[in-house]
Amino acid sequence: MNIQDKQKTIEEIYQRRLEILSNPTAYTQKITEFSAGGLGGCAYGKYVSAAELAHCWEFDEFKFLCSECGETAYIYQFAGHVNGGGYWELNAFCPKCHKHLHYSRRDFNPVKVNWSVLKRIADNVSKQIQEKAHR
Repeated sequence: MNIQDKQKTIEEIYQRRLEILSNPTAYTQKITEFSAGGLGGCAYGKYVSAAELAHCWEFDEFKFLCSECGETAYIYQFAGHVNGGGYWELNAFCPKCHKHLHYSRRDFNPVKVNWSVLKRIADNVSKQIQEKAHR
């Protein structure tokens, strides 16, 4: 999937998020990834479905104020090191100004990333969706 297709997919997921949340087992296509490394390698790598992503957006940790328009932007991809001061980067979508934003630790930006919280939420969301699918 090229970057334009991925961005259009993220926009569609945002627009259909209420439908997706009401029937998460119908939206299991993996569309993005979250990863976090620790000392010596990748400690967490997860491909995320449309349902998991829409559910993660329910948590404040996956949102921040867009630097372009000041409205809410939604994180859809992140990667970085879980140890303090490590490198990180993320991609987010702002539905108000329709911008896809990319930030990294070296950028001056308002995003505060807590990898352990993002990982914990992503794990819990995945577990909830898998449990619903097996009922």
